[in-house]
Amino acid sequence: MSTYFGKMMRGFPEWLPSAKRQELAVLKTISSIYESYGYTPIETAAVEKTKSLATTGDVSKEIFGIHRLAGEGGEQRKAEFGLHFDLTLPFARYTAENAGQLQFPFKRYQIQKVWRGERPQQGRYREFYQSDIDIVGDGDLPAHFEAEVVEVVYSIFTKLNVGDFTVRINNRKLLEGYYRDLGIEDMGQTLIAIDKIDKEGSERVIEMLLENGLSQEQAEACVELAAKKFTISEGLKFVAELEAKNEVLEEAKVELTEIFNNLSHLPEGAVIFDLSIARGLDYYTGSVYECTLKGLEHCGSVCSGGRYDNLAGKFTKRSLPGVGLSIGITRLLYLLFENDRLPLLAPTPTQAVVILFDESQRPAANKVAAELRDAGINTEVSHQARKFGKQIQHAEKRGARFIIIPEEDGSCSAKDLQTGEQESLCVEKLVSLLKD
Repeated sequence: MSTYFGKMMRGFPEWLPSAKRQELAVLKTISSIYESYGYTPIETAAVEKTKSLATTGDVSKEIFGIHRLAGEGGEQRKAEFGLHFDLTLPFARYTAENAGQLQFPFKRYQIQKVWRGERPQQGRYREFYQSDIDIVGDGDLPAHFEAEVVEVVYSIFTKLNVGDFTVRINNRKLLEGYYRDLGIEDMGQTLIAIDKIDKEGSERVIEMLLENGLSQEQAEACVELAAKKFTISEGLKFVAELEAKNEVLEEAKVELTEIFNNLSHLPEGAVIFDLSIARGLDYYTGSVYECTLKGLEHCGSVCSGGRYDNLAGKFTKRSLPGVGLSIGITRLLYLLFENDRLPLLAPTPTQAVVILFDESQRPAANKVAAELRDAGINTEVSHQARKFGKQIQHAEKRGARFIIIPEEDGSCSAKDLQTGEQESLCVEKLVSLLKD
């Protein structure tokens, strides 16, 4: 039986307390990193118009429509609204509608639940938390922001301390320019096929490309390009030597050079220039990236994103190019818990329990507990007076570090449940020990 999920409807997870507390801790860490780069929080409605949702990639089958249980006369009508399945399109609408009140470049982060009507699998759910950042410019957006988003990914997974990981980056303009030079016309299907190379393998991707109308020579050339991987310094050299035979390839060279130069301060190997990364969604127009956990690459990416220039065009004629990243929080935590890369926390935030030998002590115990809480120590008073050993067991199950024991002279002593040491209560010392 799972130690982190409770019983749940299929695809709709509910964390047990120890896991939920760790989820909140992870979200706090992620939020603090976002804010350290200047991103500000927003929240959008849980629903969007279905006509907007259905035009964002091949996702119409994933949309949960919103219906009244019964319309007038019991009539069922087509759903006008659907639950959002990601946070990018809602953010694009939000930015377009509020552009006059926002400061550009607009840097936001957003942590909300999303819903997808796909078949539930291990680590993939119909309801889950997603965590996004995006930067949107007014008219233009320099490529150095694309580097910043990649650096944010690196900072997050370094800070979470969840084991080795790989941040991979590519540029769709480079792929599209290369494909154009090969005489390929169907860019969308070619990119979708290449994006599956890690999961399906080279031979299967070649088959898919042939099925899409490419020649054997074209298909093999696409797969050969996708096999190339470089560190950032190696990538700079590769891009410098790349012959730009068309305008799209030239744009890719300029953008990648700026991005790589702005990532050059990171440790060598921290970010990999991987020409197999394509991202299947149709709104990406420039750099694309993914993050995978080493040893768990077969589970797919735990963070992804890219540059988009036209998404807000669904809502406004104003040019609002952007770049962003998305982390599937629920999926990430499932992988970390399942593979022992992140510990569960204590089931409660309680740090100290004031015990009782008699119910008459409760008023005095409440006073002591209040003083401890004022000092920042999460404190409970024992729910009933009973044997000393039983109260210790209860405090340990709550995850408390200390028990506070009333003495006959009216004072209190504190017992450290980790070390077994007991001495007169000193609030300052308890605070100091809890910070260690």
